[in-house]
Amino acid sequence: MHPKLQPSICILMDHSQALAAAVTRETAVCTLLTKKRDVGEVVLWGLGQKFHGLLVACFQHLATFLEEVKQVLQNSHSKRIEQQQHAIEQFTAEFKLALEDDFLQRAKQLHFDIQTIETSMSTMLLPHFEICRTITTANAQVLATGSTFSKAECDDIDNFVRTAAKLKNGDTTFHSVLQAANQFLAQLTLFEQAASKDAFLVCSSALKLQFRETLDQELFLAYIEDLSAKYNVLQVGQIL
Repeated sequence: MHPKLQPSICILMDHSQALAAAVTRETAVCTLLTKKRDVGEVVLWGLGQKFHGLLVACFQHLATFLEEVKQVLQNSHSKRIEQQQHAIEQFTAEFKLALEDDFLQRAKQLHFDIQTIETSMSTMLLPHFEICRTITTANAQVLATGSTFSKAECDDIDNFVRTAAKLKNGDTTFHSVLQAANQFLAQLTLFEQAASKDAFLVCSSALKLQFRETLDQELFLAYIEDLSAKYNVLQVGQIL
């Protein structure tokens, strides 16, 4: 039983018991008085008034009791709804936190994987980076005149030298290389041909580079594809 209803129930029971006792007590009197019409009418009227008062008191307390029951039920329902809402909010917050934690863990792992791949790619290109630094320091270049390379091919070779220097210095990232991976590899192939043939000139004199290490393009392309896939996952998850 709800503690707030206990006082009203006690009062209502008291009035009900008083009414029941009065009815029991006066039943015999009422039976006798009905046989004595003159005196009985007066006494019965008084008893009727007494019973009326008891009934009014019972009904008043019954109405109060029912109102209190209604209020208790409403409060209990509201409290139950609040508890359920709080439980839902707590569960949602915990679920969201778990998702965010998993999201962050996956993001960290992806960034680590990307860094590992880019480190491997830099290691593979290290001989090219060193040769490009020598070429840049000597201000050497491949000329189309008197060489086996066309003007467009010479431009591609120069572009590769500049891109390699930026990658080495951290001025650009392999992510930008992904945008034109095939073009980058084509320029790299031309660069290797020019470097192996000592086609870079400084004041019309060939720069002896002694370049013999060509890139494993199949492995490098696999790294590029893996790196591209990792970046796509980051972009889809809006982790970048």
